[in-house]
Amino acid sequence: MKELTVTLSKAILDNDIDQRTYKRMEASLQNLSGVSKDAAASDTQEDHDAEIITRYRDYRDAKIRKRLVRYLVTEVPSHVFTNRPKSPFPDYLYVLRVPDDFRTEMMEAIKDLLHEYIIRGTLYDWYRYAGIPPTDTEQSLEELEDEILNDLRGRPDVNARPLQPFGPPFLPAKLF
Repeated sequence: MKELTVTLSKAILDNDIDQRTYKRMEASLQNLSGVSKDAAASDTQEDHDAEIITRYRDYRDAKIRKRLVRYLVTEVPSHVFTNRPKSPFPDYLYVLRVPDDFRTEMMEAIKDLLHEYIIRGTLYDWYRYAGIPPTDTEQSLEELEDEILNDLRGRPDVNARPLQPFGPPFLPAKLF
């Protein structure tokens, strides 16, 4: 087993969340009043929005960590789990233990998937609690979690023999 680290910047996540809520509000919610538009678009520069987004973002981080528990190295610093909006620790840190045959170049794809999961999950929670139809479903978020887990499993063994449903593997097929 080898250890690889993925770092996600909370500032970049917040910026992406703000941009997506603003673009959605701008593109599809034009018939809403000004007050409703403000509720639909997050602004993490405002204390109230920052606290809410931080809680939703941390919730999604905790949720994916539960799914990744078999891959996470347990000696992760406790500051990773902080819930404070103005945390002095600007990153989520995932130290992952992966199989030796894991292709290291896959880490960038996994980092992108983790980033996307946290953003989409946070937006799902934001819209759901604001009374606006979310762009994702809980099922689509679970599928994204599954995709991350599948990617972490490493390469399949291409030399593995297929299952033998009709007899022992050492007999020639023409006997059956």
